[in-house]
Amino acid sequence: MKPIRTYSVTVEGYAPVLFSARSPSKARWLAYQAYTEAFDCSFTRFLALLGSVRQVDNPPGIGARFLVCGRPATRVLGRSPEGLYFMRDDSDVIMVAHPSEIAPLPNAA
Repeated sequence: MKPIRTYSVTVEGYAPVLFSARSPSKARWLAYQAYTEAFDCSFTRFLALLGSVRQVDNPPGIGARFLVCGRPATRVLGRSPEGLYFMRDDSDVIMVAHPSEIAPLPNAA
């Protein structure tokens, strides 16, 4: 599985927004999903409005590794305070963990 990276996505008329994804195309899709929460827009129309998708440095803490319910995960960007946003190593789905479900990775020997 590809590593998780941070991408800056710009859409015509709006400031850039950061997304955590494994590829630029996945970041583009996440931006489309976020855009259509506010506006009724086809993917074709969205692509016409799309300015750029570029990789940027991860903000502090993003990309950190830990365990969620005993399984390895990577911290990703999230937009609400309910918990810690993460992706499992075998998935592109962004999930949220309660702080009580999080533990540090054991030290590799």
